[in-house]
Amino acid sequence: MVADEDFLFQNLQCSAICLAKMKNVPVKKVLKTLLDGVDGSEKPLNYNARTKLLAAGIYLLYAEGRHLNDLLPILLGVYRSLPRLKWVDDGISNRQDKVPIQEQFAMCFNTVLSELASNYPDVRDIIISAQIEVFTVTSDIIVDICDQVQPQFQTKCYLMRIVCFMIGLLRSFGRYSGDKDHPLISAIYPIPFIITKIDVHSNQTTECNRAGTLRLTTDSENFLWSDAANTEKQDQKERLQKMFSKHASSFVLPTMERLLRRPLLDIMDAYATDVYMAGQIKRFPYKTLSECLSLVFVTAYRDAYAPYDMLKLEKSLAEKLSREVKAFAIELYSKGEDFLNVQKLNDDERTLRCPLLINRIKMSVLCSSVCLELMVWATCDEIDAESLHATIADRLWHVHGHRHASAKISLTMMALEALGSLAVKFPTIAATLAVNSVSQFLVEPSPVLSKLAIDLGIMEKRVFSEGDRKDGEMVKKKLTFENLRKVAINSLCSGSALALENAMHIVGGIGAALVDVENVPQLAFSVFQQAFAETSTNHDVIVAELANMWIAGARDIHDLIWLLFTKITIESSSRAYDADTADGVEHRYAYLSLAVDNAMAKMAESVNNDEDKMTLLYRLLELFVQLGHEGRKAGEKLAKVMKLSTGAGNLGVLIPKIASLLRRSVAIKNPSVRLRNLFRDFWFCCTVLGFNVARIGLWPEEWFEAACEIACKSPILIPQESLRAELVANATIKSGSVLSVGFKYNSAELQEIRVTILSEISPSPEVTAVINKLEFTHCIYLLSVFRMELMRALHSVEPGAVHSIFQYLEDKSIRKDKDGIWTCLLAAARTIFSKYLKVASERNLDSAHERQLELHAQFLLIMFNHHLKEANIFEEILLYRDTCLTNLIGSFPHLLWNGNVINVALQMLEALSNNLENDTDCKIMTLSFPSLQRSIQLQDTLDRRKLVVQDFALRCEQILQEAIKWAPGITRSCFIKYIASINPGCSGSFRLTVEAILKSLNDVSGCTNDTSPSLYLSALHLRSLYFGKVKGMIEASKTEEETKPHEQLADLFEQQLERACADGCDREISECVLRLAALFILTKEVSNQKLDSSLLHTLVFTPLKNFTASTMRLCVIVWNWILVAREDTQLQFLREMAACWTVTAQDHLGIFERDPEVVSPLSLQYCSPPKRPHILPHSIWIYFLVERVDIAKYSSREQLDILELMFVQTLPLNVGRLRIDVNSPLCISSDLSLCKVDLTHVTMTRNVETIGLRCHFLNCVLSMIQRDSMSFHISKNILRQRVYCAMLDYFSVAAQTPTQNAAQLKNDIRLLITFWNTLFSDVKYIKKEIFASIDTELNLESLQQILNDNYKSDSEYNRADMQTHHAMTTSGCNWVTLVAAQGRASSLQKNTLTVDPSRSSPNKHAEQQMKLYNRYRNLILIFVANEIERLSAWLNPLGEALGLEDASIEQWRKSTFPDARTEAKLLRENVRIAWQICPDLAVFRSCSACQTAVQELLVNSPELVMDLPEALSLMLGEGRILEEKVEDLKILSHILTWAICDPVMALSLLGPRQYPAHPITVQYAVRVLRSYPPDVLLLYIPQLVQALRHDTMGYVAELIMWLAGHSQLLAHQLLWNMKANMYRDEDSREKDPDLHGPLSELINKIISNMEGAARKFYDSEFDLFKHITDISGKIRLFPKGEARKKACLTALAEIHLKTVAYLPSNPEAIVLDIDYKSGTPMQSAAKAPFLARFKVLRCGIQKLEQLGIAAHQRKHIPEADIRFLSRSEDSLVCWQAAIFKVGDDVRQDMLALQLMSLMRNIFNSVNLDIRLFPYRVVATGPGCGVIECVPNSKSRDQLGRQTDFGLYEYFLTTYGDENTETLQRARRNFIRSMAAYSVFSFLLQIKDRHNGNIMIDTDGHIVHIDFGFMFESSPGGNLGFEPDFKLSQEMVAIMGGKMEAPSFRLFASLCVQAYLAVRPYYKAFIALVSLMLDTHLPCFRGKTIQQFRDRFAPQLSDRDAAKYMMSIIRNCFLNVRSKMYDQLQYIQNEIPY
Repeated sequence: MVADEDFLFQNLQCSAICLAKMKNVPVKKVLKTLLDGVDGSEKPLNYNARTKLLAAGIYLLYAEGRHLNDLLPILLGVYRSLPRLKWVDDGISNRQDKVPIQEQFAMCFNTVLSELASNYPDVRDIIISAQIEVFTVTSDIIVDICDQVQPQFQTKCYLMRIVCFMIGLLRSFGRYSGDKDHPLISAIYPIPFIITKIDVHSNQTTECNRAGTLRLTTDSENFLWSDAANTEKQDQKERLQKMFSKHASSFVLPTMERLLRRPLLDIMDAYATDVYMAGQIKRFPYKTLSECLSLVFVTAYRDAYAPYDMLKLEKSLAEKLSREVKAFAIELYSKGEDFLNVQKLNDDERTLRCPLLINRIKMSVLCSSVCLELMVWATCDEIDAESLHATIADRLWHVHGHRHASAKISLTMMALEALGSLAVKFPTIAATLAVNSVSQFLVEPSPVLSKLAIDLGIMEKRVFSEGDRKDGEMVKKKLTFENLRKVAINSLCSGSALALENAMHIVGGIGAALVDVENVPQLAFSVFQQAFAETSTNHDVIVAELANMWIAGARDIHDLIWLLFTKITIESSSRAYDADTADGVEHRYAYLSLAVDNAMAKMAESVNNDEDKMTLLYRLLELFVQLGHEGRKAGEKLAKVMKLSTGAGNLGVLIPKIASLLRRSVAIKNPSVRLRNLFRDFWFCCTVLGFNVARIGLWPEEWFEAACEIACKSPILIPQESLRAELVANATIKSGSVLSVGFKYNSAELQEIRVTILSEISPSPEVTAVINKLEFTHCIYLLSVFRMELMRALHSVEPGAVHSIFQYLEDKSIRKDKDGIWTCLLAAARTIFSKYLKVASERNLDSAHERQLELHAQFLLIMFNHHLKEANIFEEILLYRDTCLTNLIGSFPHLLWNGNVINVALQMLEALSNNLENDTDCKIMTLSFPSLQRSIQLQDTLDRRKLVVQDFALRCEQILQEAIKWAPGITRSCFIKYIASINPGCSGSFRLTVEAILKSLNDVSGCTNDTSPSLYLSALHLRSLYFGKVKGMIEASKTEEETKPHEQLADLFEQQLERACADGCDREISECVLRLAALFILTKEVSNQKLDSSLLHTLVFTPLKNFTASTMRLCVIVWNWILVAREDTQLQFLREMAACWTVTAQDHLGIFERDPEVVSPLSLQYCSPPKRPHILPHSIWIYFLVERVDIAKYSSREQLDILELMFVQTLPLNVGRLRIDVNSPLCISSDLSLCKVDLTHVTMTRNVETIGLRCHFLNCVLSMIQRDSMSFHISKNILRQRVYCAMLDYFSVAAQTPTQNAAQLKNDIRLLITFWNTLFSDVKYIKKEIFASIDTELNLESLQQILNDNYKSDSEYNRADMQTHHAMTTSGCNWVTLVAAQGRASSLQKNTLTVDPSRSSPNKHAEQQMKLYNRYRNLILIFVANEIERLSAWLNPLGEALGLEDASIEQWRKSTFPDARTEAKLLRENVRIAWQICPDLAVFRSCSACQTAVQELLVNSPELVMDLPEALSLMLGEGRILEEKVEDLKILSHILTWAICDPVMALSLLGPRQYPAHPITVQYAVRVLRSYPPDVLLLYIPQLVQALRHDTMGYVAELIMWLAGHSQLLAHQLLWNMKANMYRDEDSREKDPDLHGPLSELINKIISNMEGAARKFYDSEFDLFKHITDISGKIRLFPKGEARKKACLTALAEIHLKTVAYLPSNPEAIVLDIDYKSGTPMQSAAKAPFLARFKVLRCGIQKLEQLGIAAHQRKHIPEADIRFLSRSEDSLVCWQAAIFKVGDDVRQDMLALQLMSLMRNIFNSVNLDIRLFPYRVVATGPGCGVIECVPNSKSRDQLGRQTDFGLYEYFLTTYGDENTETLQRARRNFIRSMAAYSVFSFLLQIKDRHNGNIMIDTDGHIVHIDFGFMFESSPGGNLGFEPDFKLSQEMVAIMGGKMEAPSFRLFASLCVQAYLAVRPYYKAFIALVSLMLDTHLPCFRGKTIQQFRDRFAPQLSDRDAAKYMMSIIRNCFLNVRSKMYDQLQYIQNEIPY
């Protein structure tokens, strides 16, 4: 099977191998990973269990004996129970098999056990005993069933399964590989990756190829007889007796014989036919079983005994075995012959139309053939041999029926081979019997040969007449005939040929064994030389033996052997050139070229001595060159078209030999002149003939691969003296005769070579001109060097391979060449390095690759300062080195912060600085770096050296600045480590180095966090301090004879850390963590892995113990320290950090904390500022994590794997609300309220303050995905899905007004833009290739179809469907989907797994999936772009440029939405996509233009969003759905169970102006209002009372009765308001026609329902304030002035407090006392309002109601006694002033202040620092009301009358000068309140803003009062004279005097932000005002709602709305109409201004 078809098994297989290769893996982890759920109990054996068992066996095969004793008993326990288990054939991958699962699994599992028995002798007997036991049990079951009389059909099926199980056992019994690294199971299930085992001294090619060959029928290696672990040699008798002493000797053969009895076989055949015809067993191929069973049994028997030689055994034992085996084999053979004689072949063949059915004839023939083998083996004397000869001869001559001849050819061939074997085994009968029989078979001939010859002749005639139809059959017949004849001849000649061959082997063996004995190798060679003269000699054997003697070290005959081999090779080569030459003496050995070729290959692979290797290398290179010259000579005689192909082939075959030899040698650095010339000629040949060009199609690709290996070890081709002289004198390319090309080149051919050079090197125009002038020899040299060095750079594992090209550039002879070859090589060097970087960037990131890149960077840094004398060349080389370094860092940025690279740069800077100080005379000309084995040439003058040092210091600063910019933490740690390691005594160099470091830190300190020099120096101090402290503690412990000081200190520090974290003391935590870090670094010296793991775990998990910003900042510093100081623990650190990160996600800490329930500010009486998420620790952590990802993605594949898994575990696939636990049985229930919510899964907080951090984190992950080195496509898809989901999840809630400060918001916007750009570029990485493998787990297209089917309105809909990103989740059962399984678990899984991939091509699937991903990507781009614009508008309310603008986003908008029509279409499509992903997205993030599309989706599937209150208004839309339609009833019924909305939405459903009245919506509204507490409903009493106007169904009246019955205070307020609304006028003369009757009736009902204490509480409260209100009527008769004042005090003195009471305007405070001296009539002539002060205790509404009821109960309660309460001295006790009005309608003020209260709640909910004071006003009757007084304030009118100067001067006088803190505070308060009231005044159009209606409190706040004119009413006959809000000169003066002043800019910013904050609630404000329209208040004049909506500008974006608000501010700024109105008020009412 193909491994990719079985993901689950492949996953377990890879996990098993990885676990096996890891050290110290606990057995619990192995059991949990591989055998989870498999415990040996008799559970059904399903596919998962079978894969786990095989995976556990694979683990043991690779684990080198670890946990063998723990796992093997489990495997054997299951193995013994296999015959009894129930098998479940549920594997998808098994569908490709051709046998039942019982046979397939038995073979695989038994193979694993056999391999284990072979590898581990200690458990061999246990395994074999278990195998034999299972074999016996199975046999007994088969016999028992066959003995039953008429068994049931199910029993027959069970029998067939058991038989198949036994067949599988026998096919695998005793088989093993012999190579532990390549067990047999790896051939059945290939490993999907390469297990590397580095061994440079051994050639593993042959081993691997051998291990990769799997023999399933015969295998001579069997651990039953071969004990590989036992090194003691035992004779055959002991070994065989050992086998027979096993349990098998007593019953194996009898059991086989019993099962092969004919009656038993007949029964099984009959049952097999029944089962086969019924088709009850999947893939059951056996119509009969007897033939297959016979073959399997006899083959197993043959394999067990084949290795033994009967002639060498003890006689008694041989006779016993012979008798048993022969009897068994003869019986089977006879049965087979009988079957073949009676079987109708053609009839049987007609039954084989089914491809799975087994061929019975073939099985029987093979069984008989094996029986013949056994009979030959069992023959032990000549008598038996003669008897067997007769049987075989009969087989050859007596064929029954010629039509069976072709079918029985294999049996005939086996008979001939058996005769040959008999002849070899018993030479006495060879001449008399065997030879005669075979000769007779050929000569007479045999009937079989005759039949085949006749058929062949007839068929040849038919071919001519019938064309090609019979051609294939004729070829088959011909091959059969020739093979049969060949076998006969071989058998005839086997004796004589074997004797001669053995003689040659003996001679060769003697020569190799006695290679050190004098003259023995020479004598052996003489024998072989004489044998070469004999034509009958097997010359191949001689050649092979000569090679063996060479390998053995016969150096005396090396020349002779090689001369012979060369002669043969050259003869073969010349014969190829001259095919017409007759076969003469000169070509008599040409046929041995293949044997010589094999001999050379063996010599190259096997020679081990270095001297012999070098000798052979010389000989091979010389032969290569010699063949080239011979080819050139011969090629002159050939036609041109023959030249290339004839000679090159003879040269090419030598390349793999040279490569094989060099593969086991070190690179040649210092060659001799001869060797250098040979390599040069070799490469010239390769260049001309194209051996060094990949994939040109002329030569085998293996030759190019071999050439690459040679290039890696070749010496550089630098000339010895003069390049031109060497090239001219070179014989290989002399005069243009190039090897086998053999003709003079012409100009066209020379130009073609130049064009080739130009195409490969791609030089600049200047270099192109030079190349076009090069001669032929120079062109060949340039091309050879380029190709060789390119192959070296791309394929060599040597770190310095890339640096070889520099040696050409620095060579004197090349630099002096006048043809410009140096310039060409410089261009070639650039190309080589560029291609190397491209290839290197595609390699897997591992430590070896990392080390190579480090060395490249270090080399280039060193060579940066290397000096050459030629100034012009030096500058170019310097530029090239610098370019290489820049390109290297550009491809691998992590080298910037690599510690070794930084150390080399700083060491060089220090070394150069030291040289300047110590060598002022410039005597030292070279500077060496021993650690890098490099040296550089210094300049010859001090000035030049200073210039070099300055340039290099500048370069170091640039490198360090970039490093700190990208990875500040790790770079800073490298600096600290370096500073701590150098000697500060070197003052000059130390100063220069430290200055470079500090300068680089200072230059980028503003770019990233924690990079300031002060922090750097502080960290340096801390590390040195604690490192020294801990080191001293260790030394002190050693002196005290402590045996384990490190362990004791670790325990002590960990205990101290636990206490410090428990106390929360940052200083102690810091000390403990730094001590632990220092100790961890010092433990490297003791190599204590357990201690290291413990300390590292403690250091990494410290944030969990104290999750604060200070602790996290400390941990990041420590982590960077240990990552630099202990680089060996980086992987372990990342594993621990990933685990810690995952724990924070699971524990919902920081960014993973759960969002609190969002409560609308409209649903609260008082809204406090929101709680900020605790994300600062995670913010610090994520910056560190981003840095680690940047490091890992360029340097370490292993680190990326860890991080990738961490991201997969902590990035949820959820989009929207919490998912349902798919394991819950209630998951498919339609009752959504019963579904259990899974609270354990990971979510990220959606708080707006985390948007920047979320984007930073996701951008990090997405950039890692886009890294090309991540080649695992499935991994990319998984992470990309999770990134997309995590970003979409943020937008699944309503848009939030920013609450973060300006600096944080600016940074968040920057991170949003960065993420947008990364996501925008993601389109380049979403390619078809990543979707090429169509599998159900990642097939988004199929999931899309499921979504379309699932999103329907039906009662079976699962709750999870609306909570998960369906389009990207999966529903398989693998490791991916365990995390992501969502939605309709059963149906989704079923639909996904049954997708038919054949419905469309893979390319179509890939395109569809690409489209899906791009749709999601575009959707996120739109969301993020809108969020950027929205947040930018808040951050920049004045519309100024902040440097964050990104033109690409705006350009993308214009290209995506070119016109309005396209925009509307795309937005509707995005709504649909958003709905499919998560309905929340469509509800919360759709624009106003798409409301219709959203409404359609909501109407079709309302059940998806029933728990979203905000979705209700979208579904209702304009109310059309509420019209009476039958089809809408089902939809409307969902409203009854809709989630609780805010009170305003519920109130809007009670009136007809927003939505048409409908019983369902009214019932829902009543349910909602009943759910809110009384303190919330107190805000909405005016609208609730007005809803009675339209209460045609009585629901509102019933609601009011219910509310009044449940809250007395609410009942009181309702009664006051209802009394106030019974009349339209102030004097109670004009009844309200709609409300008077209903209100009167309702008032009476409410009062009548009051009983007991409630009624008394009502009576006392209303009587008290009736008397207080009547004071206004009493004093109205008195004239204004003292008389009215005195009358007021007299009337107030008559009021007495007898019990608990409260002010109607303040129902949360108990009135404790009355200030009887405070009675003050107000300034009004016609009406007589007055002010009085009350002492109140603020206790809250609920507490006050409780006290009020208690105070009026019969039983006296002291706590409710007013006298007891009056004695309270609490901070909650204060004086409260109130104004009582009679004759004034205050309902309009109530409405204004109600809206002001809601605005204040909104501002508080977004933490907007502005102030409103919505004082309380309550209408207690027609024209009556109570007004709360603003405390500690005076009107501007009063201030003007008292001071007679402006407001600004008042501020200066009251609060101090401009520079005082008190004035700044007062100004700040003024601006905050001014901004709030300005927006409030603008929206409600508050007029009559003279100084009498504006107050200033003692803190500087401005407060507006008296809202008699608003909306459409204004003084002077509603002229609308005043501006939108008042912004007079004195107000502007306080705020800076001009618009550009900072204070005024702050005011304008706050105004815009307040406007943006309140705009999302515009519908609520409109709804509240709409419900009041029917009161006919003066402010309503027909267009109130339309104008009110226009002022909110809902159609504008936030950015445009901000501009609109700024235009309002500019219009009101010093508006002349404000001043004119103040003047008018002064003239009319004497109000100063």
